[in-house]
Amino acid sequence: MWSPQGRISFKFQAHGAPIVAVQLHPAGDLLMSAAVDGEWAIHDLSAGKTVAKYPGAEGVGMGHSSSMKGNGVVFRCSDIHPDGHVYVVGCEDGTIHVYDVLTGNLKGTLGPLSGAVRSIHCSQNGYWVAETRTEDSKIRVWDLRKSTVAFELEGSSVGGKVRWDHRGQYLALGGDKGVDVFAYQKKEKTFVKVTEEPLEKTGVHCFDWGKDGKVIACGGLANGDICVLGIKA
Repeated sequence: MWSPQGRISFKFQAHGAPIVAVQLHPAGDLLMSAAVDGEWAIHDLSAGKTVAKYPGAEGVGMGHSSSMKGNGVVFRCSDIHPDGHVYVVGCEDGTIHVYDVLTGNLKGTLGPLSGAVRSIHCSQNGYWVAETRTEDSKIRVWDLRKSTVAFELEGSSVGGKVRWDHRGQYLALGGDKGVDVFAYQKKEKTFVKVTEEPLEKTGVHCFDWGKDGKVIACGGLANGDICVLGIKA
């Protein structure tokens, strides 16, 4: 954790395997982390310590170290639900694990579908989870209420990253072919692609929405630049 002055304030030595994802909890003073070996943890930013650690399968509290390894789960990506009670994790075997943040228990799984889950992001409406996979260029939008895929959107980049805007109206896919943007049409209850061709065709490695949903900041371009794209609302 870095201070505003650019110094490291403290470190969490929480995992014995590479970390694949970190997210701030909606409460603001908690940090979630997930490791490739199927372990995830909760850290208290105010106290500067890890307060809970769970394996990737059943979920038990800290101190049960014998259950931490060998569960066979390989994590690839994760996100925290906007209500703060649910943690969703995309896995190598094509499943999405849904965990209870309070208990660490596995509430259920979505899938499996073909291909490892590459990227995952929860919508602010609380119902939808968007994800991408390593084997195709589709965005799949899951309905958590029904545990089914509600929408499949065809993008340009295989294995790209997916991000909702802060209102949950726009959905973007970014990858080696650039950035595609889709908008949800509430009246028709469908998504439409609002970009005729991908933005920033040289490709992006990471990106995120501005708060107003009108700009997308992109990084990891071929020339090392950071690019801010304007979106016509």
